[in-house]
Amino acid sequence: MHEFELLRSATLCPFAARAKIWTGPRWDSLSSRSECLRRCARDLADFTRVAVDEGYDGYVAEVGLPLDVDADLDLVRKTFHWFLRGMALHDESCRECMAKDFLDKGWQFEFGNVRMFLNVFSSCYPKRHSKYAPIKGAFFVFFQPEVSFKKHKGASDVAMKDYIRGRFASAGRPYNGRQIDERIEALLYMFPEDPNGPPVMWWL
Repeated sequence: MHEFELLRSATLCPFAARAKIWTGPRWDSLSSRSECLRRCARDLADFTRVAVDEGYDGYVAEVGLPLDVDADLDLVRKTFHWFLRGMALHDESCRECMAKDFLDKGWQFEFGNVRMFLNVFSSCYPKRHSKYAPIKGAFFVFFQPEVSFKKHKGASDVAMKDYIRGRFASAGRPYNGRQIDERIEALLYMFPEDPNGPPVMWWL
């Protein structure tokens, strides 16, 4: 997806440029939303079957907004929740994780029996925001297998975390490192518009 490649080329994350990414299908406005979701679920299932063995770092899904309207944070939040609930209809491990307590520190999204960290990127954020994406009428969900963090040596080191956070802050695109360090996974999938704002509880 051209818009995601623009996002990747502009990010300050030092690991993004060499990441091996699987790109999901475009969201087809001529198809029903349920069909688009089914298409994405089938493709994500294909990804999870080979992701670990073939060393993939992530899967990017495009999720269309209702009626192709401009994004705002609340609409993206609600659509993200709809999307994950819909994905759970197509996978048993996803269905089980989506039925658990999202605020439990041991909770993590799962699909195809692969534990993954999720990131939402959208034009609902200001252009200087770390989660801004230049896409209209849709947003991106990036699925990163848990094992990918171990693949990139140093990615979880405290010094590296501080370095990356410093790069974003120096560029005027800070994010809330304290909230990340609390490690309540579900609160990290969507960032608030204000880095110091309250966490986004996308499931409410």
